[in-house]
Amino acid sequence: MKPFLYLCTIKLKTTNIMKAKKTVNISDLIDYANIMLALPTSDFVTFGYKDGIISMLEKILHEAKAYKGFMFMNNDDCKINTFGHVSRKYFK
Repeated sequence: MKPFLYLCTIKLKTTNIMKAKKTVNISDLIDYANIMLALPTSDFVTFGYKDGIISMLEKILHEAKAYKGFMFMNNDDCKINTFGHVSRKYFK
């Protein structure tokens, strides 16, 4: 007797799930990011931590067409890949 291979097609029922939309005040978001970016270095506040805040904030501001630039906290300490480069303040 030869073994038979049965192929089954399983059709899963999918439902459209409506995701809730939230609105965030851009000015409040910039204020919070500026507070976090002004913090001194520590075990918690690292270069990567601040770089992540910058990446997320700039993405949101550009998508919302609300980007108005930034300034370094210390223009004498703003070389790329340094802690001074990620210590900045965004404009509203």
